[in-house]
Formats: sequence, structure tokens, C-alpha cells
Amino acid sequence: MKFWQKAFLGVLMVFIVSLNIALYLTSRYSFELNLKRDTDRALGEYHFIINGLNDSMNGVGYQGEGRPSSLYFISLVQSYANYYRKQQVFLSLKERNHILFSNIPERVLDSISDPTDKSYRLRLEKSGNVHYLMIAGPMMGQYTDVC
Repeated sequence: MKFWQKAFLGVLMVFIVSLNIALYLTSRYSFELNLKRDTDRALGEYHFIINGLNDSMNGVGYQGEGRPSSLYFISLVQSYANYYRKQQVFLSLKERNHILFSNIPERVLDSISDPTDKSYRLRLEKSGNVHYLMIAGPMMGQYTDVC
């Protein structure tokens, strides 16, 4: 093999390796950016849902009816779940570690942990070929035992 052929193959190998490294780094950065964007969007929806549920529950409390029944909680979350079903958003409502309502697939429901403090938990979970971004947190206001 002649020198120019060896030099060409050497430069070609360096170029291919450099190109692959650049493509890997670009795709990794793009993935992390998309994950951050989706996480921020999901957190916005989470806060919107929590605030809506709190407003509805507090409205019943202010009407003098006292604490709403579990059936009220279930019907309220069911209305949100019906709306968000089109967007592949699943909801679960627990009261003192007892599940009141859930439309989360069974294979994912077992991996959800309850928040232990007043903040939310964010976790990425893979089940089969599907990735789920899970956010769990307590209700604020007077219904802190509901999450």
C-alpha cells in the first residue's frame, strides 16, 4: 500500500471518528434539552391541575359543607382525567395511602412513591417501550392528606 493511501485512510478514520463523536454529543444535548422542555411543560400542567383541584375543593369547604366526601374527590379527579386522557396524561388520587382514583396503567402504578414532605417528586420511568414522566405531590391547602 502506498503512502498516500495510508495517509488517506488515516485521515478518513480520524474524520469518521470525529464525526461520530460530534453526532453523539449533539444528539445527547438535543435529548437533554427536549427532556427539560417536556419536564417543564409537565410541571406546568401539574401545578395547573393541583391549583384547579384545590380551588374546587376549597370552594366546597367555604360553602359551609365541611370536608367533601371521597366521592366528590373521585368525581372531581375523574373530570380532569377525562380531559387529559387525549394528551396521554394519567392521574391518581390517594388519601392516607389509600387509592381513591387512578387511571395510571397497572405496570407503572406500583413504581410510584408517595411524597414524604410538602414538595413534589419527579421521576422518569420506563415500562416496556414507553417512558413515563411521573410527578407526585401532596395537595396544598386544607387537604394535605390527599395526594
